[in-house]
Amino acid sequence: LRGYDPACDAFLDLRKALEGAPWDMRRVSEYYLGQLHETGRGVARDVKRALQWYQEACKGGEPRGCEAATRVGGPAR
Repeated sequence: LRGYDPACDAFLDLRKALEGAPWDMRRVSEYYLGQLHETGRGVARDVKRALQWYQEACKGGEPRGCEAATRVGGPAR
């Protein structure tokens, strides 16, 4: 998919960057990845995947991740 869609390229780069990110930055990034999947901005809309990202953010202490997980219909965890 690389090279066909700039938004997809940016998403893939962000996912790769998360691998070595500091813990707090990682949780905020997970929340924003959830937003991308929930809204379909730059990626295919996938509420189930959004929930997974929100739950990861919540587990790490990002309160917006907990709120978003509950909002899309899943447990905050």
